[in-house]
Amino acid sequence: MEPQERLKILLCAYACEPHRGSEEGVGWNWTLQLMREHEVWVLSWSKYRELIERELETSPLPHVHFVYYDMPSWLKPFGRSERLYYTLWQLAVLPFARRLHRQVGFDVIHQLTYTTVEMPGMLWTLDAPFVWGPVGGGQVPPPALKSYFRSIWLVELGRALRKQFLRLNPLVSMAARRAACILVANQDTYRLVESLTSVPLVKASETAVRLPSDVADRAEDEIFTITWWGHFIPRKGPLLALDVAAELRQRGARFQLLMGGVGPWKGLVDRRIVAMGLKDNVKTLGYLTFEEMGPLYDNGDVFLFTSLQDTSGNVVLEAMSHARPVVSLDHQGAAEMLTEECGIKVPILTKQQVVEDMATALQDLSRDPVRRRRMGKAGRRRVAEHYDWDQKREIAAQIYAAAVRGDTPSRARETVGAV
Repeated sequence: MEPQERLKILLCAYACEPHRGSEEGVGWNWTLQLMREHEVWVLSWSKYRELIERELETSPLPHVHFVYYDMPSWLKPFGRSERLYYTLWQLAVLPFARRLHRQVGFDVIHQLTYTTVEMPGMLWTLDAPFVWGPVGGGQVPPPALKSYFRSIWLVELGRALRKQFLRLNPLVSMAARRAACILVANQDTYRLVESLTSVPLVKASETAVRLPSDVADRAEDEIFTITWWGHFIPRKGPLLALDVAAELRQRGARFQLLMGGVGPWKGLVDRRIVAMGLKDNVKTLGYLTFEEMGPLYDNGDVFLFTSLQDTSGNVVLEAMSHARPVVSLDHQGAAEMLTEECGIKVPILTKQQVVEDMATALQDLSRDPVRRRRMGKAGRRRVAEHYDWDQKREIAAQIYAAAVRGDTPSRARETVGAV
């Protein structure tokens, strides 16, 4: 596309940071893709300014203009939680974005991060085609595993009920009707959104990965190593991972479980490891940078994904890109990412059944290195075919062009790329 044909895009990426996964990585990597065909103004939280500008000193981004916003000081005390702060930021940023729109004249407004279906912001009120997503968050935690949430299960139950009444949220219902197109990250969220609007819906994951150029093979005589990475918070299921490890130990399996990450439950997990007699089998590694994650995957034989509530799960794709099979619960975004060729998905019936079936899946893989290698190669192929970042550029190009033309059929159920 010639420079004069570039669309002017306002990308609202509240979370946006280089060399990160999760929401920050979503914001940054979509920016890298959009700049290849468009002129992009990235509207982000001022928290990320220093990190972004440091990156731009050594790796400038052509066709990208970062603009930052933070709430006025008098409003900040009301943002006592992450969710509330984000909501207030999205509301407060509207006048700022409106002034920017008058100066630039955007062709498309794209609301990206956070990728939650419960807060679309207010940028859909601007006079330009509005693209929303990919959105997730429609998934709810499985009641059979509620004990892993401990005292906050009632809070999670309240959130689940709130999602069932999403149409009563005026910001969501109006944004859904005003959008030129909504990208939806998983089937759970699709079911929620499709009842709110008749505008086009496109299935597309919010995340992707870059394939490492080379991955290391594990020696067959090494101790069977299971890797786990995530925030030590209830919905990531770290206590489920420990129960699976305890089941393996009870069966006499020879293994180690390496758990990377930090979070408020890190201390609880460390205490549980001692109390359950797992010190010889389970080690917590603490914080790992994005660059340190590669060796973690390479040093493992299998990746264990125990998330109880997740739109997608970046770590699943990262493990697949490193040619490692994944053992996961058979639900939400991970169930759509994984196939039987590259992972084992455990159905959720009861807590004990999940623990035993996950342990059995890991034990079976520990005994079959040929199968592990075959599944690892299949995972890399699936990532290359369906979850490469370049595909986000192609998806955006199609959607932006249709939005600018005003192509708004009553409902599009097409899947662009894999979910």
